[in-house]
Amino acid sequence: MDHLNKQCWARTWEPAACAHLGRDAWLEFRGPFRYGAAVSDVGYDDRGVFVYASLEERHCPHRDGEFCPNIELLLCGSKQHVRDHRDHPPTRMGSGSDWLHHMAAELVQPEAEGDTTPPKALASANLRDQEFAARSAFSMISHFYRTPGYLRGHARVLCNFPPERLRHRMIVATPLYVEAGVQPVPSTRQAGVPERRRR
Repeated sequence: MDHLNKQCWARTWEPAACAHLGRDAWLEFRGPFRYGAAVSDVGYDDRGVFVYASLEERHCPHRDGEFCPNIELLLCGSKQHVRDHRDHPPTRMGSGSDWLHHMAAELVQPEAEGDTTPPKALASANLRDQEFAARSAFSMISHFYRTPGYLRGHARVLCNFPPERLRHRMIVATPLYVEAGVQPVPSTRQAGVPERRRR
């Protein structure tokens, strides 16, 4: 909350595009995710990390010279902030994901002390290696983690990797909070009644 109060602009600023969500920007998320406790792929080290991977629809109309507008969202933070973390035995994040696990683990201790400065691991690897680690972990989590759920909340952006041909945009963030619930059923709109817009 201290970080949020310092970043007052985050409450009202609305980016024109997802590409504008840089480090420390806030985003709102809602949708289906797979999630669970995570361990490092080297030595299966459990450092208190909990991760969430969004589940996008598989139908994506890629065409030559065009990029799909879908976004893959990977959230990571301390499992001590998760009410049911004891019901989630730690699972691997996949080969090549070690940098991401190291960065996520680096978030855990400062979070407990109220420190919201970006982890030093964000500067310890080049962007290509960071993206490889994030995409490797996302693939592993979205395919092999057993817990699905409909989640919503707000998160602080750590990395934002642009889309490529046959790859969605990937955003790595750490959640301020996560709510789990039932996926809302779209309501039928009454004729002649304008749809209300939410900010």
